[in-house]
Amino acid sequence: MATAQVDHLTALYNRRAFTATASLLWDLGIRDNTDFSMILLDIDWFKKINDEHGHAAGDAVLKGIADTLNQHIRDNDILARWGGEEFIIFLPNTNKQAAVALANVIRNRIAEMVVLHDGGSLSITASLGVADFNNQMNALEDLIKLADIALYKAKHSGRNLVCEMPPSEAD
Repeated sequence: MATAQVDHLTALYNRRAFTATASLLWDLGIRDNTDFSMILLDIDWFKKINDEHGHAAGDAVLKGIADTLNQHIRDNDILARWGGEEFIIFLPNTNKQAAVALANVIRNRIAEMVVLHDGGSLSITASLGVADFNNQMNALEDLIKLADIALYKAKHSGRNLVCEMPPSEAD
């Protein structure tokens, strides 16, 4: 991966590289009429980690989550640091049920993580939003927007949760 496409801290795709790569898979999925889904993840209380333990601790958390995500995705999934403490995963050939199952595995693995920092340990949780393609969508951004709405629901329903978008009436 070229440097301009990679987040320097996590070694994952950055937002621009994610959008370019996922757009190609979006087009293939539309053409071939296959399922695809999106997971958007946000680290719970990340600002508090930075404020109470420092940015080095926050960086260690981001790297740990990137490693955990890399361990649970397939080779053809597209993973990126979306920004700040958010990560995004595009899942080609994946229906919503499978995406929700993966999101729950990821959520549990993150909750089991222990990040060592300055002789202490930090526990982390994350909230995840899941959405899948429907015929009302015209662009990759539509799918991202639905995953973001589901993520918002997870954050406001208690955190450390996976929430999904309900099926649209048009499907």
